[in-house]
Amino acid sequence: RGDEAERAGIRTEIMQNQSEQINEIATALAKARGVAWWAPPEFPGYMVSECGEVLSVRSGRPKMLKPIRMGHYLGVQLCNGGQITRRYIHRLVLESFCGSPRIDQECRHLDGDETNNDLHNLRWGTRAENHDDKRRHGTTAVGERNPQAKLTAATVAEMRRLRAATGQSYRIIAEQFGISTMTAYRAIVRQSWNC
Repeated sequence: RGDEAERAGIRTEIMQNQSEQINEIATALAKARGVAWWAPPEFPGYMVSECGEVLSVRSGRPKMLKPIRMGHYLGVQLCNGGQITRRYIHRLVLESFCGSPRIDQECRHLDGDETNNDLHNLRWGTRAENHDDKRRHGTTAVGERNPQAKLTAATVAEMRRLRAATGQSYRIIAEQFGISTMTAYRAIVRQSWNC
């Protein structure tokens, strides 16, 4: 039991020394680069800058991590307790500088650029606020940007022209374009295509 207590004391001392080293590195980086750095609470041995850079200080020598693509977003691989975890950079930035989100919040990229992980471009917000942002900056997956879209704006314009010029039925137009009658109807009367 005495050995266990001694080992626990040594581990605590090592962690305090690492924490002091991280704080020294953060201070030096902030002075040198004019950017604030913060240690993410879940990942000791790493630093996150307000402009979305992630630095490993685990080995004692700072090493800038190279972002990896995670879908539309940028991420990094971090190690914590021997476990390698992929994390989105935008979440690391917000969690480090603004704290954890409420249960109903997600990350908002205010300019619509999913790779811009600058703190000034990120906010916690509700799903509705995030969708409002997407509509505002034109990144909502509607029309041709929807991966499931069967029509293009040009196709819809041609279908509307045919209907107006010839009075063809929605069924005949649908057959000409290889879609269902209901899809043709909704596009022509602007229920699904507002262009």
